[in-house]
Amino acid sequence: KPCQDAFNVQSAKDKSGAKYVVSVLCDGMSSARYSHYGARRTSQVLSDALCRIIENSYIVDIEFVNANIEQLLESCRQKVLPTEIDLFGASGIDPNEIVDSDFNTTVTFLIAPSGPGEINSKAIVGCIGDSPIFVLHGAEGVWEQIGVIDSADELVNPATAAFPGSIAIAIDELELHKGDVL
Repeated sequence: KPCQDAFNVQSAKDKSGAKYVVSVLCDGMSSARYSHYGARRTSQVLSDALCRIIENSYIVDIEFVNANIEQLLESCRQKVLPTEIDLFGASGIDPNEIVDSDFNTTVTFLIAPSGPGEINSKAIVGCIGDSPIFVLHGAEGVWEQIGVIDSADELVNPATAAFPGSIAIAIDELELHKGDVL
């Protein structure tokens, strides 16, 4: 069985020169026929798209991400679905016999400042589905969940939201401190 998990990590620099690390983690839904491809392709396409909008901005903050995320996700949805057989490694997937849900994957992304001495110490995270980010605060030794999960049961709920079928995303911001682990 192919691995249904994928991630992509890149770096980007905004127009002011601030540097960021962009990470996208996808967990393919086992009920989707091509979730392995959906997770891999989504992690690549979304990571690329986030880097491009960062590179075209002077400031990257939660307001900026909120203003651009819906259009960005819609654009990514179009790039994830293969339009011809074997496109982007979609081996044997016939585009005439697919629906969006065949590629369902949860999505979690992180945009974090990465340059030494960056003024901005806030990271931006987003989640579609039940794959939140957890932060281990070094000084306190306490885990904090970032992202929205309706209930503890949702971690095993097969009806969780998934991309590309859904672009309903929870976006949050977190203050990073020395010693924090994501």
